[in-house]
Amino acid sequence: MASSLGIYRQPSLTSDPVEVDPANRGTIVRVALGVEALLNVPMAPLVLLYPAKFLSLVASDTSQITPLAEMATRFYGTMMVGLTLPIIYGAFNSRGAIESRPTTYLTLGGVEAGFLATALWVICGPRAASGFAPDIAWSIVKQIGPAFLWHMFVLHTKPQWFGRYREAKRCL
Repeated sequence: MASSLGIYRQPSLTSDPVEVDPANRGTIVRVALGVEALLNVPMAPLVLLYPAKFLSLVASDTSQITPLAEMATRFYGTMMVGLTLPIIYGAFNSRGAIESRPTTYLTLGGVEAGFLATALWVICGPRAASGFAPDIAWSIVKQIGPAFLWHMFVLHTKPQWFGRYREAKRCL
C-alpha cells in the first residue's frame, strides 16, 4: 500500500515546475531593473575603490576629503554593491526572482527615502556644517528622486508590473 502513494518529496520553491505567465511577464519592471543595474555596476567600483576621486566630484572643498570621509564612502560603495545584487537577481524570470521584486523595490525605496531626506536636510538645514554644497545636494535629489518616485508608483499603483508565474502543466 505504501508503494502506491509514491515517493514523498519535501516541498520547496522548486517542487512544482512553473512557467512565466504569458499574460503578465513583468517586462516593464525587468527592463527598469536592468537599467538600474547598468547604472550601478560601473559606479560601484569607482565609489568603492577610488573614494577620493568620487568625493572630489561632490565635496564643496577638497580639504574636507579626509581618511574618515574616504572610509565612509567605501561603506557607501559596499552598500551600493549589496543593493545591486537583488536588482540583478530580480531582472530574471524565475519563481524566486519574480517573488523578490516587490521586496527589492521596497528596500530600494527605503534607502532612497533616507538619501532624499538627508539631501533635503542639507539644503534646508545647516549648510555650512554639512560639508556638502547645496548644488550637490540638489543634484542628489534630482538623481534619486525619480527612482524613488518610480519605485513607489510601481509598488502602490502598478503591482501587476512585477509579473507572475503559474504552475506548469505536467506531462505524465
